[in-house]
Amino acid sequence: MKVRGKDGEKTVIVPDGVPIVPLAPGDASLLVRDAKVIVTATQRAGNPVALRAIAGRNGFSPPM
Repeated sequence: MKVRGKDGEKTVIVPDGVPIVPLAPGDASLLVRDAKVIVTATQRAGNPVALRAIAGRNGFSPPM
């Protein structure tokens, strides 16, 4: 797999069997009971604030 970044392009070897999962925009309908989610948050005024949520759908778990 080739990855491009600020330092140029690099080739990364991905072993067979490693899941490569595309991410796509979703909406609040993905946040249902028992859904597997990953939430990235920060502190603002002493309270946690979610920056993003990654949710699996149809029983799928995010791969992190």
